[in-house]
Amino acid sequence: MRYKMTIIVSILGILVVIFIFFGCSIPYPAEKQAFIPRFLDSEYEDFKKFAKQETGRILYARPIPEQEREKYINQEYHLSVKIDKYKIDNNKMISIYYIYDENAKCIYAYISGFGYYGGWRKWTFNFFILPNTTQKIYIYPIAQKNIEYVKQMALENSKTMGDFIENNKTERINNIKNKPTYLESIDVNYKDFRSIQ
Repeated sequence: MRYKMTIIVSILGILVVIFIFFGCSIPYPAEKQAFIPRFLDSEYEDFKKFAKQETGRILYARPIPEQEREKYINQEYHLSVKIDKYKIDNNKMISIYYIYDENAKCIYAYISGFGYYGGWRKWTFNFFILPNTTQKIYIYPIAQKNIEYVKQMALENSKTMGDFIENNKTERINNIKNKPTYLESIDVNYKDFRSIQ
C-alpha cells in the first residue's frame, strides 16, 4: 500500500514540475456569460454574422512590381508577416495580418479574424515568465486563413487599395487611412494582446 502511494505521489510530483516548467494553463469560468450556451447567446449570434461579413476584408493593398514579383516567386526575395490583435470593445477582438516586402514596406493589410470573449479565462503559470498570467479566452467563429495563403494573395494582388502611411512611432493600425469606423476607437494597449513580430 505504501509502495502504491509513493508511486502516485511521484507521478503527481512529476506532473506538477511539468506544469511549472512548461507554462501549462487552466481554463475557468470568470463571468456568468460562460454558462450561457452559444446558441442562446444573442450577442454572440450577432457577432458571428458581423465576423463572417468582415473577416477577409482587405484594409490596404499595393501591387508588387512585375520585375520584383519574379524574385519573390523564385524565393530570391521574401515577404514577412506581422500580426496584431486589438480589442474593439468589452468582449470582442480583431486580428490583422500585415504583409511586408523585402524593403520592409507594408504592401498588404488583411483582417484575418475576430474573437469573441464568452466569459472564460485561462490561468497560466510559467517558471520562466513571471508573474503568473490570467487572460481571456477568445472564440473564433470564422476560421482564419493560413499565413502562407495571405502571402500568396499579396503576391498575386494587382490593385491598389486604401492608404498606408509608414510611421514607426505609432501602432500599425493608425497608419491605415480610411479604415472602417469600428477600427477608429480600438484599444491598442490591451494587456491581453502582444504584437507577434
